[in-house]
Amino acid sequence: MNVNDTELPPGFSLVRSFPDELVITYKSTGMGCLLTFLVVVTVGLTGGLAFFEATEPGAIRVLVFAEWWTPLAFIGGVSAIVYYSCFVIFHIFGTTTFSVTDRALLIKRSLFGLSRSRQFRRDEIQCLEQIKDGGGSNDSFPTWGLRVVARRKHWLLKRQPIDKSDWLGQFLAERLAVDYKPSEKRG
Repeated sequence: MNVNDTELPPGFSLVRSFPDELVITYKSTGMGCLLTFLVVVTVGLTGGLAFFEATEPGAIRVLVFAEWWTPLAFIGGVSAIVYYSCFVIFHIFGTTTFSVTDRALLIKRSLFGLSRSRQFRRDEIQCLEQIKDGGGSNDSFPTWGLRVVARRKHWLLKRQPIDKSDWLGQFLAERLAVDYKPSEKRG
């Protein structure tokens, strides 16, 4: 599969394509319903708590320390709000770059000038595997991820429509000369 012969799925961009180097960037697309749901829930909870504190100063402190377990629940709730806020912000503004050279696969995630990267030597990569990472029997947001399996496993994509991980998994597996294992849960 030559990147010039195939059309890139939405969100993917070809930065460089040489025989000894390939660089593709990915900016999340789709998932509008999930992101809208998370924004509404996060803003609603945060706004509700802020309104509650503004109308009755000190009321949240009384609520949090009403019982021995309520601080734990409050910390869990605040942690969930922070996690899902970061999730939404990355999916709206973040970029993932995949660089394949003769020697390695480099995955770099960037958001607002901050970046984090992970590198895998080609000879340590065993395969690329697609995993259904969201959506149960009644879940209306089914998603799939793609991860590299080497000495350690690392996600290339998470919580994306199936066509994204299918295309990237097949494309990178061919370029890296490793197996691509699609998910058995396709629907």
